[in-house]
Amino acid sequence: MTVTASDWKYPNVKVVFGEEDSSVIEQIEFHREQEHGKMEMIVLFRTGSVYLYHEVNETDIAAVLFAKSIGSAFNKVISNSDSYEFTRII
Repeated sequence: MTVTASDWKYPNVKVVFGEEDSSVIEQIEFHREQEHGKMEMIVLFRTGSVYLYHEVNETDIAAVLFAKSIGSAFNKVISNSDSYEFTRII
């Protein structure tokens, strides 16, 4: 049985990465917006910067989380994509 993010009962998910997992990203948190069902993703970088990415596709989140290089996948799929608007929080 395939499970997708839309099947989750809990609206918030936080993934914390050790330095052996990613030298760039410390934490990714995401949740489904109730009004429109899109995913919002908050990324905490090891530099201390925090960004909020709006309406992120769940397959792109999975591509980052399960990549061999999390930082490289994030840059390719999310950061360098014209698909996602973002807001710098810190």
